[in-house]
Amino acid sequence: MLVGEGRSGGALTVVNAIPTGQGAAIGLDLETTAHVELTSEPGPVDVTVGDEPEADPSLAQACVDVVGERYDEELSGTVATDSDIPIARGLKSSSSAANAIVLAILDALDERRDPELVLELGLAAARQAGVTVTGALDDAAASLLGGLVVTDNREDEILRRKPLGASRPVLLLVPTSRRFTADVDDLDQARPASEHALDRLAEDDWPTALTLNGLGVAAALGSPMDPAYRALTAGAQAAGLSGTGPATGAVCSEQATAAVRGAWQPYNSPIITTGTRDGEVAR
Repeated sequence: MLVGEGRSGGALTVVNAIPTGQGAAIGLDLETTAHVELTSEPGPVDVTVGDEPEADPSLAQACVDVVGERYDEELSGTVATDSDIPIARGLKSSSSAANAIVLAILDALDERRDPELVLELGLAAARQAGVTVTGALDDAAASLLGGLVVTDNREDEILRRKPLGASRPVLLLVPTSRRFTADVDDLDQARPASEHALDRLAEDDWPTALTLNGLGVAAALGSPMDPAYRALTAGAQAAGLSGTGPATGAVCSEQATAAVRGAWQPYNSPIITTGTRDGEVAR
């Protein structure tokens, strides 16, 4: 029996890559863990996704297939993941899961687990499973590496990485509704906002980029913008829709956290308190 463990962090969108092909995200202090028990024999892969009995197992199966093909192994067994990242809310649950599962499989095979390889295999699995529009290198890299990551998802290229410094509080307003990224294939209306956000990012003003992008994507999708406006009015440094939503993220100072939380209370939706993260989650 081949047994392995893997862990990856979470991420928050700074610039959605769907409109232009270039994207950016920041690492969050959320976590996905994966545990695999595999044999080098053909057969089924049984997948357990936390407390989500109806969760689609295709991403985990794709991770096993992609890593097995890379090392010329036919693998079967079990994959179990657990995460504090809600599924299908725009908070990079798929990217984080792909990273963690690939890390766990490489651990089981006693193979190297350098970040470039993990990202390459995870992106291949995500595309095979059909859970991404652009390949989501920005989301995967920020989840795995932390800090600010800027990417060209058309070329699978990391353009820039930058540490964020001391952790800043982040609040996440998480509606109960879900939106799967693969169901969104056209964000042309958000392109002007995305281009403006990329310009701000080039000036190292990622908070403004996050806000511009989030509002532009929300407008294009017809999603509510009021949560971001309320957070900004309450003192958030940046706020906007993450991914294609429906979750909204707000980056705050310690002093503004209570006010932002209070501004979101009328929505009667769960609010997750986390923070920005530099560096990889210990694997």
